[in-house]
Amino acid sequence: MINDSLQADLRRVIASMLRSFRRTSRISQRDLATRLTRTQALVSKVEAGKISLDVVELRRWLAALDVTFLDFIEQLDGKLEAGVGSPESDQREAGRSDEFGNQ
Repeated sequence: MINDSLQADLRRVIASMLRSFRRTSRISQRDLATRLTRTQALVSKVEAGKISLDVVELRRWLAALDVTFLDFIEQLDGKLEAGVGSPESDQREAGRSDEFGNQ
């Protein structure tokens, strides 16, 4: 069983990765929401780590971002092995906004 701290770290890493994929693709939160038939507010909450996605929904988000599930899992594994997702690295990420004004 995963303890609460590890689960929170995992949620933060996944949220950061989804935000990074969206920014790299130069897609606004609003445009991603449209692709997913979801609200921009939901996209924001997921990227902030306030809401977790189940595996089915995660695959939908990755498809909308043109990222394969396998690539995502490999990158996630690498980040977890490297210890990315610590509170210190999250604080550095939290203050950044993209060219659309989204964080």
